[in-house]
Amino acid sequence: MIKLSELRIGNWYEYDGEPTQWSFDDLRNLEFETSYIGEPIPLTPDWLDRAGFEEFDDDGGYELKSDMAIQLHYAYLSDDGYDFIFDTQFIVRIKFVHQLQNLYFALTGKELTFK
Repeated sequence: MIKLSELRIGNWYEYDGEPTQWSFDDLRNLEFETSYIGEPIPLTPDWLDRAGFEEFDDDGGYELKSDMAIQLHYAYLSDDGYDFIFDTQFIVRIKFVHQLQNLYFALTGKELTFK
């Protein structure tokens, strides 16, 4: 289960087996005692592609090309998610789509868009 405290409006999560975006309506319809909702969506090559990352090698390396000054340059497949690298420094290991969205927003102040 995913904690509600991990979600921002627009984050993707799985609800009743379907990818769903968290919205204001979802927030309004919650019962006060609820602290978990749905399941986190595992970060996969398909989700990286939808977010604009491009595979650049056969070892699970992905690059996000952007004109922004701050960006997540590279993501490398690891045993337990993807290791995100910025300016040759390891930032964090990410396992779920909503974590990538939150990191991107924290670094850029902009929402990560998906195709």
